[in-house]
Amino acid sequence: MSKTRGRPVGSLGKKKKQAIESRSQPLISQAMSAIGEEHEDELHESLSDSEVTDIQEEANLDLTQRLENAVEKAIHGMSSELLKLKKNFERELKLHSEEINKLKSENSKLNRLCADLGNRVTSLESSLDLHSSLLNKNERFLRKNNLRIVGYKTQPSEDCLEITKEVLKKVGIQEAKLERAHRDGKAVQGRSRHILVKLSFFQDKLFAMKYAREKLKGSDYFITDDLTLTDLKEKRRWAKEVSDLYKSGTKLRFQRGMWRKENGQAYSFSAS
Repeated sequence: MSKTRGRPVGSLGKKKKQAIESRSQPLISQAMSAIGEEHEDELHESLSDSEVTDIQEEANLDLTQRLENAVEKAIHGMSSELLKLKKNFERELKLHSEEINKLKSENSKLNRLCADLGNRVTSLESSLDLHSSLLNKNERFLRKNNLRIVGYKTQPSEDCLEITKEVLKKVGIQEAKLERAHRDGKAVQGRSRHILVKLSFFQDKLFAMKYAREKLKGSDYFITDDLTLTDLKEKRRWAKEVSDLYKSGTKLRFQRGMWRKENGQAYSFSAS
C-alpha cells in the first residue's frame, strides 16, 4: 500500500504553530505575571504540552475573533460611507441629468429657431436680389436714351446742347434731337466733368455708340453709355479680359448689363 503524504488531519504545520506561539506568547506572559513568579515553575511543571497548545489555540481564536470584529466593523463603516457617496452621486447625477435634458430641449428650440431664421434670411436675400434686379432694370430703362461725352474740356459760358450737337455731327448724326445736355458728376481738379446727354430717339443713341470709336479716334474725348452703378461694376469687372480679347481679335460690346458678342449673344468669361 502507498503511504499517505502530508501531515495528519487536525495537526498544525510548523510555520502555523510558530505563528500561533509567537502571537499567544504575550498572553502567556500576562498569565504568568498574574500567577506570580513563585508559582511560574510550578505552572510549567503542572501543564502538559497539549494543555499549552490548547491555551495557545484559545488565545489565537480570541485574537482572530477580535480581528474579525475589527475588520467587520471597518468594512461596515466603509460600506456605509460608500452607500452615502453612492446616494449623493445618484442625487447629483439626477440633478445634472435634468439640467442636461433642459439644455438639450433649449438647444433643440434654438436650432429650430436658427433654421427658421436661416430660411427667412435666404428668402429675404432672394427677394432683395430680385428687387435689386428689377430696380436696376427700371433705372436702365430710364437711362435708355442717355450717353456721356467724357473728356471734353470745360469752357467758360459753354452751351452743353451745342457742344453735344457738334460732337454728334462728327459721329454722323447731322440733326440730333436732344432733350437735355449738362455737366454731371463731382468736380475733380485737372479733369472735366462728363456731359450727360439724353437723346429723343433711341436709334440715334445706337448709331452714336456704334460709330463713335471710329469717328472720334484721335480726339481728346470719347462717347460712352450712361450705365447704372450695378452695370458699371459689371463692366469694370471684366475690363482686363475684354482688353485681352480685343487684342486677340475678339470684339465685345457692353449692352443690357453684360458683355456681348457682335451678334448680341452674351459672352461667357468662365468658359473662355
